[in-house]
Formats: sequence, structure tokens, C-alpha cells
Amino acid sequence: MKSKKITKKEQNKIDKKLKNKLWKEVRQRVIDRDGGCILCGKGLYSKTKKGLNVHHLLEKEFKIFRHLQFDERNLITVCSRCHKFGEFSIHKNPIYALEVVKTKYINNYKFLLNEVNRLHGKYG
Repeated sequence: MKSKKITKKEQNKIDKKLKNKLWKEVRQRVIDRDGGCILCGKGLYSKTKKGLNVHHLLEKEFKIFRHLQFDERNLITVCSRCHKFGEFSIHKNPIYALEVVKTKYINNYKFLLNEVNRLHGKYG
């Protein structure tokens, strides 16, 4: 019996579903690890954990950081306010967020710093 060849479009659909499933699993692990927003503490004791976002410190939109897309060392939990709005939001003040990460997760901070240095040497 001959197997049916999968089209590129079908393969892309399969890949997208697998990425979505993986992202949901990784996202939940990061929220559980952090217990809520690491910047303001919102959601720390919330049962629903709604309004929490998982943020990529080294943005996946940059090709050189795509390999860190599902790496928990590159992810932190923030509430929607700390993510997008307010004086100390990650997008308006990324240095503040990195300082919090440095304080709370020193090994993750060191890993990301080494990764940036390694990639800078490779592409810089």
C-alpha cells in the first residue's frame, strides 16, 4: 500500500499545531514557575491566572533568537499592564525588566547574556 504524500500546506498546518501545543505547555510551566507577574506580583495567588502573559526577553521576531522561542530561561510571566502599559512596562522600559530578572533568576540572566555575547561574536 502506497502512502499519500503530504503537501507543503498540510505540513505547515501540522507544524503550526505542534508549535501551538508546545507553546501552551511551556507557557503554563513558566506561569507556574513564576507564580504570577514577576514585576508587580499580580496573579500570584490567582486561581484563574487570567490576564497573565509570557514574555520573550530576547524577542523571537529576531531571527538570531528564534532558537530560544520555547526556552524557559528566555521567558518570564508578566501581567498585561506590566507587559504593555505603565511606566515600568517591559516594552517601555526593558532595562527595568532585565534588572528584575537579574535579581530573581540570576542563572537565566547569565545564560541570556552569554547567548547575546555568543551571537554577537558570530553575527556582529
